[in-house]
Amino acid sequence: MSAEAKTWRLPLSVRALADADVEAATECLRGGWYTQGPRVRAFERALEDWTGAREFAAVNSGSSALLLIAHALARRTEWTEPRCLGEVIVPALCWSTTAWPFRQMGFRVVLADVRPDTLALDLESADEARRARETVGAVLVHVMGIAADESEFRSWTRDRDLWAVADCCESLGAFLESRAHVGSECDFAAFSFYHSHTLSTLEGGAVLAAPGAEANGIRIARAHGWDRDVPGGQERIGWRFVADGFNLRTTEPQAAIGLSQMSRLDIAVAARRRIARTVLDIAEPLTWLSSPFRPHLGADVPARPRVRCAPMFLPFVLDRDAPLTRDEVRSVLHEHGIETRPLIAGNLGRHPAAKGRIVSDRVPLPVADSLMERAFMVGCPPDATDEGIEAVEKAFAAMGRA
Repeated sequence: MSAEAKTWRLPLSVRALADADVEAATECLRGGWYTQGPRVRAFERALEDWTGAREFAAVNSGSSALLLIAHALARRTEWTEPRCLGEVIVPALCWSTTAWPFRQMGFRVVLADVRPDTLALDLESADEARRARETVGAVLVHVMGIAADESEFRSWTRDRDLWAVADCCESLGAFLESRAHVGSECDFAAFSFYHSHTLSTLEGGAVLAAPGAEANGIRIARAHGWDRDVPGGQERIGWRFVADGFNLRTTEPQAAIGLSQMSRLDIAVAARRRIARTVLDIAEPLTWLSSPFRPHLGADVPARPRVRCAPMFLPFVLDRDAPLTRDEVRSVLHEHGIETRPLIAGNLGRHPAAKGRIVSDRVPLPVADSLMERAFMVGCPPDATDEGIEAVEKAFAAMGRA
């Protein structure tokens, strides 16, 4: 089976919508209210109830969530250098739109390396990349569902008077050791509900911001700069624009889908953890192939888990002396019907778009480079079949004979 095949025995993602989700969206479409309205607000409240975090503002994608965060930080920045609001440190292992919104808003993006155990920002590397008079913020990415040490990151940023931003787009359902949801301890956090994610509204996302002025500022900016969606705004007649803004709203049918999926979110997280542990157990005899998830998954947990690892995909890393290359491993997996992809963007600084636009050479990035060369991901879909697990067993057995 080729990498281009449309049918996989173990895919990276599955059909995003259950019948109940389609019915919820259809009911919304028949009702005639399509753009942001009561269902969006109900979806935001459901996210807050499930995570225990305040406050969520739903938007049309995780990338837009990060754009709104960068916009909020730009509005709060007092920086005198022309055309530069200061520097923001971003981990080299990230998605492109973890970094671009900050540059688009006028910040200089500086890459730092990541830790091999959590794949998250390495604070020693970030400290080396930081410039005391220029750095104004940093981003912590919770990679593929591993909850990084957000408390340590928040303490580090606070001690250096930096804004703390969490990119939680891959990690809905992961909780910190404090039992708070990822993103809760930072100034802002971004979430994504893309079609392959643990909760999917096909496209969609949300910003987590502090209640009051911060959350209201996000709501104003996501909808043209008007104040209709903040307390008191609904009571006014006509439009009142109070700031600059965008149109990054989500829709009522998407919110209806999100609300439907919220009722199954506990089940989805537990199922993904179970499939991830099964795949890791099958791969365990291959001592040259490891996963940073293994120490974080732990045992089964009861309903409403507050777990540190809520896997979206399952990453693997080859040892330097592995008998196969990363591409050879992926080829074997593809032949057995196991879909794979590289680990996020690898080192973002090595991509053509970063040249001359992102600072990628201030500090060494050896871990991000190694992940770009030797890491890949497989799926852990909640409805993985026995056929898919059997294919995994055969594929790893074949690699064991290599």
